[in-house]
Amino acid sequence: MLNYLNDGGGFMYFLAVFLLIIIGLTVKQIIGLYQHKKNNTGHPLRGVDAILFWGVMSLVTGILGHFIGLQYLTETIAKKPDITEMGLRMNAGGYGATLHVVIFGSLILIFSLIVWYIFKLVHKQY
Repeated sequence: MLNYLNDGGGFMYFLAVFLLIIIGLTVKQIIGLYQHKKNNTGHPLRGVDAILFWGVMSLVTGILGHFIGLQYLTETIAKKPDITEMGLRMNAGGYGATLHVVIFGSLILIFSLIVWYIFKLVHKQY
């Protein structure tokens, strides 16, 4: 897992932090729902939209990281006077590494959407 984070570049660590925030907010919402059911106090879904916000931020950060990685890749290509077969393979590997950030950000968004939707369904029961 750590190797996957390193391959994607610095933006992967931001995405990992966003994922931890989403997991923390999910746990907080589950505890809040349990306390609301037990004591019937407070709003059961206060702050649930923050889960969706951090999921969208993950996707935006992934796309931004992809474009910045592509910019570095094109700068590297422009500096090389001749592109050999080995150079093409390395550049293709660099492009693949920039896609890690978008894929990870998209998966985090999908996870946050599922969690957010489940909390909205649970809220309709209250």
